[in-house]
Amino acid sequence: MPGTTQHRRARVLAAVSALALALSACGSDDGSSTDADAGGDGGSGLTEITAASQPNGAGLAMYIANELGYFEEEGLSVDVENYASGPASLTAGAAGQWQAGWLGAPPALTGGNQFGLIMAGLMITEDANHVMYMSKDVLQGSSPAEVLRDNRVATGQNTLAEQVMRGCAEHLGVDPAAVQIVPLDGGQIVQALTSGQVNVVNTWSSPGYGLIENPDYEAVCDGEQAGVSVVDPYVVTPEFAEQNPEGAAAFLRAVYRANEFINQNHEKAVDHMEDYFLSIGVDASRAQADYETSVRNWLTLDEAIKSIESGETAGALKASAEFFVEAGVYPQAPPIDDLLAQGKELLVKARDGAGS
Repeated sequence: MPGTTQHRRARVLAAVSALALALSACGSDDGSSTDADAGGDGGSGLTEITAASQPNGAGLAMYIANELGYFEEEGLSVDVENYASGPASLTAGAAGQWQAGWLGAPPALTGGNQFGLIMAGLMITEDANHVMYMSKDVLQGSSPAEVLRDNRVATGQNTLAEQVMRGCAEHLGVDPAAVQIVPLDGGQIVQALTSGQVNVVNTWSSPGYGLIENPDYEAVCDGEQAGVSVVDPYVVTPEFAEQNPEGAAAFLRAVYRANEFINQNHEKAVDHMEDYFLSIGVDASRAQADYETSVRNWLTLDEAIKSIESGETAGALKASAEFFVEAGVYPQAPPIDDLLAQGKELLVKARDGAGS
């Protein structure tokens, strides 16, 4: 938003790039830079790329990497493009409008199917951030299982939220296939509960944060309790990885450095989360910024590599892929092992290039 360091830097870099293009007369008729589109040097002396993100708390690491100059130290000028949702970013990614970034597991898997999008290691796990809430009124004299059998659940259809909801049903002893859903998005899910339209929801923060301490509702299950892994990977387009593997590795080195900063400097990370929320127009208290920083497990570069080597990353992604194939979202799962093998190569390059 206007006035932030990140956006001032973006405007300055845009002006420098525009001036270089005008002087060299190398730009296209619409003013776009083919060098920048390919992850090249648009005249700033830095490799210019666009990175895909979404306007929620999971975007913190890329915000920090820009704010603290980690990208610049790696020779990158990164324009972070916030898409309304993961699926909204895929068309742009397939068209080469961004080169790297992060996505939730469902759009990352879709990208793997559609254009070979590389899942380059996990950014976060957030199993406990996907929560099933029930109205305390309907819980009086009834168990969560009884309530779930008798009520429809508002949640996102064909999403990780639905995957967690089905897992919670099984955890509570209810046939997951028998649970009917009211398909809603984001804030609509919470509104349906608070307005009394439904008695059960499966949601996540940011939109579900207000339910945590609301005395009218009770959290009865989350992804961690249900044994459902909720993961968000960093991603790199195959074109960027092929044309500029050093740049792809530099991007990963910078964002995992930001992950480490979050782990090692909690209060400062919460400060950045507050600033980040302001920059994307999210009205959040410090308590919410603290919660959204803490509820996510931010992996280090070494942890991301080990998670691929142990099969943990593949296991989480394959479980989600299987759920979405059964739901008819995908005709088939993408070649997860092959894509993660490519991701691991980039992670190792990032690790081995540290300090060079």
